[in-house]
Amino acid sequence: MSEWAPVLAAFWLFWLLDGVRLPAHAAWAFLAHRAGGAARAWFGHLHAASPSPLGWRSLVPDIPFALSPTGLANRPVGAAGRPAEAPTVAQALRWEDVKELSVVRGWLRVNGRRFCAHTPHVNLADLRQLVAMDPAARATRIEWLLQRWLRPTHLRRRRRVLLAHTRVAAACNATALALFAALTVWFAGDLAARLPAGWAERLSRTLPLWFGYLGLLHVLALFSIARLRKRHPWPGTTAKDSPLLVAALFPPQALRLRSLAFEKSQPPQHPLACALAFGRPEVVRELAFNVVADLRWPLGAGRDEPLATEIAAWHRARLAPRVEELLARHGIAVADLLAAPAPDGPASCAYCPRCRAQFVAAGGRCPHGVALAPLAPRG
Repeated sequence: MSEWAPVLAAFWLFWLLDGVRLPAHAAWAFLAHRAGGAARAWFGHLHAASPSPLGWRSLVPDIPFALSPTGLANRPVGAAGRPAEAPTVAQALRWEDVKELSVVRGWLRVNGRRFCAHTPHVNLADLRQLVAMDPAARATRIEWLLQRWLRPTHLRRRRRVLLAHTRVAAACNATALALFAALTVWFAGDLAARLPAGWAERLSRTLPLWFGYLGLLHVLALFSIARLRKRHPWPGTTAKDSPLLVAALFPPQALRLRSLAFEKSQPPQHPLACALAFGRPEVVRELAFNVVADLRWPLGAGRDEPLATEIAAWHRARLAPRVEELLARHGIAVADLLAAPAPDGPASCAYCPRCRAQFVAAGGRCPHGVALAPLAPRG
């Protein structure tokens, strides 16, 4: 085996690790293995990338708070993830009581106290602007934010733009990955020893040219993405901490530049909007049901303090009709989503309308505190 084998093994190990994301808070990952393909999706803390440089990935967290003209609460409203990441008992503050806002290690802190996960849906400047507004202007601004988070058409346009602008980088990455694979077979399989001496010598003399070609592909791909970043800035990154700088110095991290561009250029959106924009049909229905069920049967009902309940109710009352209208435009009826399921066993007689778990005793409540409903009649 060639002495290059350990080097190539380390390269592939770092390439695999580069595709793994471990966000501080659970998020939806939308993943497609080819440019125009529909995305599969899953919710969790561990996300792998597509092995193909032609694919893309977008990480989308749930919105972890509720807003109203009165104040803000850390009770999620319209959560798409399951299990929903929500506090046992919500915190809530009136806007006039908000004195200090900061972000520490992925958490939004209000008045020095950990409040909720920090997500790109609102930044500190947005929150400070809401604090300074009068209630009428604040209500208008919050409703604008709600509408901004539900724009699947905008996401489709953004995807088309990103796919077009990352075409060169994706092609360079795909070619480079194929060459790295060929070089791995050449060195790890010690093919030079299996060929006639003349052939082996001639091929060995061309290896510097292939490495030079790989370097050229590396530079061209980075230059292409740098131009895209200039036209579409990546929020939350600077020249010093840019992922492009790391990728330039560490080639295994520069073979998924299309996926990197999608992750960094994704506008803040609700996961349901992403599912409607490019999710598979089963993904769309799953997220649509989760969101509608969370709006109809919210967690924390009866446990939260009155202020948190009031804020979440205002947020829910504005979000629910927007979600139902959006689903109707995409041919999804809420009544069909919430239709009672058929019994999964001879003793089943009731189910939880939020989580769809079935029970053999009617008239109670599920562990989430939601009243059980009767199942569909047996066929």
